[in-house]
Amino acid sequence: MVMRATFAGAVLMALIGFVTNVQQLVLLRCLVGVFTGTIAAATTLVASVVPKKESGAALGSLQTAIFLGTSLGPFLGGIMGDNLGYRPSFWVTGGLLFLSGVLVMLFVREDFHPAEDVARQRPGYGEALKFLFASGGALMAVFAARILLRIGTQIMNPVLPLFVQSLLPTEARVATMAGVISGAAAVGSAVGSPILGRWGDRTSHRKLLIASGLAAAIFYLPQALAPNPEWLVFWQLLTGFAIGGTLSTLTALLIQFSPKGQEGMVIGLDSSVSGLANAIGPMVGASVAAGVGLRSPFILAAGVMGIGTLVAILRIKDRRQKVVPSTLLGGQPKAM
Repeated sequence: MVMRATFAGAVLMALIGFVTNVQQLVLLRCLVGVFTGTIAAATTLVASVVPKKESGAALGSLQTAIFLGTSLGPFLGGIMGDNLGYRPSFWVTGGLLFLSGVLVMLFVREDFHPAEDVARQRPGYGEALKFLFASGGALMAVFAARILLRIGTQIMNPVLPLFVQSLLPTEARVATMAGVISGAAAVGSAVGSPILGRWGDRTSHRKLLIASGLAAAIFYLPQALAPNPEWLVFWQLLTGFAIGGTLSTLTALLIQFSPKGQEGMVIGLDSSVSGLANAIGPMVGASVAAGVGLRSPFILAAGVMGIGTLVAILRIKDRRQKVVPSTLLGGQPKAM
């Protein structure tokens, strides 16, 4: 699945560099969403082979790799956009995805043995949703927190370059500066995700999720008052650190509440939830910016992050041992 995602992404991202109208771009972007999913596939692979008591550290390390890439990506993409145009960025991205797929094909080995109930019946989305609603509320609460916190992090995506542009002189290189600011957030996440993931393994993923969510909400507020881009770099770095903590702790909680052999299904549902949030967040942020102003989405993001954290406080419990029904998938109930 990791190879499928990387090679499909390589072809589709390279094709985007050749589009001639918005309709073609929308179609190819939809296909990217359908056929790729590199992060979900890689997360599932890691989650299926790492002991659950070490899931926070392992998934935090994976998030570090992901965010190191997203730290360099916006920065290099901004420089390429200002100096070479936007199309080469898609071709370079396609080449990097192809190289990633080749590395996985040559060097990654997987000792794959599906769980007995999975081998007898491969669950589809219908069975997965039934399983989710029958999970006693534990997974539902984590997914609710995931979608709210994810929406909060995505609200600023379409607005940030415009806001940066409003803070810079007319002749400034907006794409480069926006890339630096996005890269600062990614660096913060790359540092925060493994640190807080390991702390969660030793203490409580729930407590660190709550602390990270509250911190992210608080760190968004000063950005609405930013007098210059440098101010944004500092606060985006802190916000990224907190967001990295929410990502690693939420993923670790999902793995804790997943029955053995069903991690892929749970991570797949998580990918769908994250994708939905990735669609809602930018639309909401752009609408609020258009109606109220470019500074208002920061306040909205803080509010949504706060609500997501409140869900974690009220609905997510620390339970290392949890019986999750898997009878809907053809097996017996399993202890977590």
